[in-house]
Amino acid sequence: MNSSNTMTKDDKKRLWIFIAMAYGLSLLMSIPMYIGYKHGIDIGVFPTAKMMYPACGVVLGILLTRKDIKSFPLAGYVLILASTVLLMILSLWSVFSEFKNADIIAEAVACVFGLITYIVFWACGRDKQERAGIRRKNIKKSILMIALFLVLYVINVIITTYLTGLRDGDVTDQLAQLVDPFKKVKTWLLLFGIIISFPLSFIFFFGEEYGWRHYLQPIMQKKYGPIGGILLLGVVWALWHLDVDLMYYTKECKIQMVISQIITCVAYAIFFGYAYLKTQNIWVPIIMHYLNNNLIAVLSEGDVSVLENQVITWGDIPIQLVTSIIFVVFIFSPVFRKKKETIECVGNESINIENQ
Repeated sequence: MNSSNTMTKDDKKRLWIFIAMAYGLSLLMSIPMYIGYKHGIDIGVFPTAKMMYPACGVVLGILLTRKDIKSFPLAGYVLILASTVLLMILSLWSVFSEFKNADIIAEAVACVFGLITYIVFWACGRDKQERAGIRRKNIKKSILMIALFLVLYVINVIITTYLTGLRDGDVTDQLAQLVDPFKKVKTWLLLFGIIISFPLSFIFFFGEEYGWRHYLQPIMQKKYGPIGGILLLGVVWALWHLDVDLMYYTKECKIQMVISQIITCVAYAIFFGYAYLKTQNIWVPIIMHYLNNNLIAVLSEGDVSVLENQVITWGDIPIQLVTSIIFVVFIFSPVFRKKKETIECVGNESINIENQ
């Protein structure tokens, strides 16, 4: 994309390809997902496959519209597309053949393709990494940003637990339940496992962040301004989760789940966007997203099914609004104070508002 406010013909093609993959494909796959949901079939592979669609939209846009595709990490891009196709096939297979081990095979696919893709991206060379927007930059600042996210995440969990206990009249019990898992060796082993297993499962979080932060964020900020663009990005990111919200994350609290998702996505869009703009390193929001999803399982003592069939009450929404302020306040950062005319979209997808 050029630095002017006008999108070129190829820019528009890439945007429509992204929309078709991120939203169109999600809508199409929601049909068999609904069939599985109505028949009580495990639809757990669908959300994992869905995480890959945004990156596929970016990759296909590059492959189908650019003449200089050899300057991009093609092997890694092909692996992204191939793993997505396999996950989609497994999703359909789990519904129409009632294959009960599709989730296990999906994990194997993610691990094998994820590790190979990680190595390919690492070894493809600095020029291709730069062109694709996957080069690791500002390492010290990136580590500090990830550490900041972890601190804020812990504070968020503690405040949420305290306010929930205050509402229910059992603060001591709630805080005790939060602390108890960390008295067990299993929890610390799970935390260690998160650190070492990143190359095996990063591919899902790359799938989302390469689409939302790397590709769409610059476009939204260029069109609607740094603040308006980031807020709108949070909303469209939340709405993208709609099928998963209604059929996987919950069965009983659908409206509450949608509202909760909007609050979460807007808050994280602000902080992830802030971290990306500060570091110019897409691996920062990828790691943050990875930690966010996996730490939920750790707090549940390794129960990966905790994300499924959640119960969210109307009383949880005000608490979430209060605790989300921890991330929302970063909207006042100087990186969001630039005029949209000064936002630079470098190359095809990457952005440089202010490299502080």
